Amino acid sequence: MVVGAGIAGMTIAVELARRGARVQVIADPSRSPTTPVAAGMLAPAAETDFGEDLLVRLEQDARTAWEALAATLERNGDTDVLFEVRGSLVAAQTPGDLDHLRRMVDLQRRFGMTASLLGARDLVDLEPALSSHLAGGALLPDDAQVDNRRALAAYDTWAAKLGIERIEAAVRAVHPDAVELADTSRLQADTVVVAAGSWLRDLVEVALQPVRGVTIRGTLPVGLAPRHCLRGELRGRRVYIVPRASHEIVIGATSDEAPLTDRDPRARDLLDLLDDARTLAPAMGELAVTDVSVGFRPATPDNLPIVGRGDDGVWVHGGHYRHGILLAPFTATLLADAIVGDGVDPRLAALSPTRLRSRA
Repeated sequence: MVVGAGIAGMTIAVELARRGARVQVIADPSRSPTTPVAAGMLAPAAETDFGEDLLVRLEQDARTAWEALAATLERNGDTDVLFEVRGSLVAAQTPGDLDHLRRMVDLQRRFGMTASLLGARDLVDLEPALSSHLAGGALLPDDAQVDNRRALAAYDTWAAKLGIERIEAAVRAVHPDAVELADTSRLQADTVVVAAGSWLRDLVEVALQPVRGVTIRGTLPVGLAPRHCLRGELRGRRVYIVPRASHEIVIGATSDEAPLTDRDPRARDLLDLLDDARTLAPAMGELAVTDVSVGFRPATPDNLPIVGRGDDGVWVHGGHYRHGILLAPFTATLLADAIVGDGVDPRLAALSPTRLRSRA
């Protein structure tokens, strides 16, 4: 039994069903998933950071796995998930930003990634949508993206084909062999996996901090959309612009700690995002806004996901923070193998829920 119907829940449900398990998924309407709010970036290069070697390696493996997964997901999910290898362009606003970017490119290359540092003129020649007032940037050609909303819908369809039962119910508590619902009923199960996103800490004892984020979706007139996924850090705020083959544009993402009940976008969220997006790519001022969404990323103290079995016997699949769309399908395969006894990847030891128990 899987608790959670976002990307973390549906990927582990499908992987278990593919291995022959009879699976039920509990979708708790009071704990809505963050998956629809994400931008769908599959970008281990752009997400590379110092001191996160294990995370970067996991992301590289997950990005490679997406090449085949996208075709499998489209075939079984009856929809085009818009998997694209557009590459990322990371822009530097000041000479100091460019120095930092140069160090990041060196790090990316040490991981075997393809990364090129670009001057201001080369940057704009490659991506005319960018502002001409930037100091330079970096091209990361192997980064990809997927339409996260279509991907989740495809997983839902695939799950139905596999005979996975979906139950809409509020969850009160979880046990190794049962799930208690808010109406006091109890659903028995041989195995329970909690994949409740930022609501994990309501159900299992883990150190997890929900980080609130806002994304804006819209469309641009023909010819104004960027060719690459654009990223920048402006006045200490990160911004990204993701163009899709469907002509949708996704802009994100704010980042702040807030209660899980704080689900209304604030005026300053929109002003900051749109201002930063226009600074990076001036044509974003012409965006016809179609959607504004608020979600909560499940962050852990060491930025690694939580994947494995806790001391209480409950299995956990979550804590992917900013990397849920990229990582969840891959970590689901590792977890499913461990649950059904097909082998334990040694990296799961570093992702175990027990590593965070003492900090909870």
